[in-house]
Amino acid sequence: DNTLPKVMVEQGVVAKICHPFHWLHISAWDLVSIAASSLARCLMMEGMLPAAPKVSGLLRLSATCQLHQILWTERAAAIVYGSLDLKDAVADSQNEDLLQVNFSDNTDEVSRLLDLICEPKQRPRTNCTEVSQTVFHAGQDLLVAGHNILACQLYTCYEAMFLSSHGILSAKNKESFRALVHSGGKKNYFNNHLLTSQP
Repeated sequence: DNTLPKVMVEQGVVAKICHPFHWLHISAWDLVSIAASSLARCLMMEGMLPAAPKVSGLLRLSATCQLHQILWTERAAAIVYGSLDLKDAVADSQNEDLLQVNFSDNTDEVSRLLDLICEPKQRPRTNCTEVSQTVFHAGQDLLVAGHNILACQLYTCYEAMFLSSHGILSAKNKESFRALVHSGGKKNYFNNHLLTSQP
């Protein structure tokens, strides 16, 4: 409980003083995500349900930070690959308010970031496999929090990468991934996420 507010303050400092594509942004988002998901795990171990407002809020915060990481990594990769100009990327990050984590008590911020990630006109067309682990875990946080449709939206955006590549997902996770996407998010087909205390 004490750690999360501190790392959120530090994330805000990094957002203000660092260049939009400085690597410290990734570290700051990661720290907030770890603190939030760890606190959610502790609360669930104590018997609190994933649907409880505090737990689902923490999981949404963790997912929000991971969505920031996905956008940043894809754009950084596009700069390296030459498909996005650094000046344009910096302007987009500032215009879209992509550095400071804006936590909300609802799903508005998650939906906003998902729209940016999944809209081809607003994101580099780079199949960046470096983000696969972050995409997977952001989706798992959303699923455990009960936001199946939002997780489905994220996974659908990366469906081709996950289902066509070898070694990213286990056979069981690939089957659950495919079922979730094809259902439109009607049901959570995953049952192996570390954040849930249910068998």
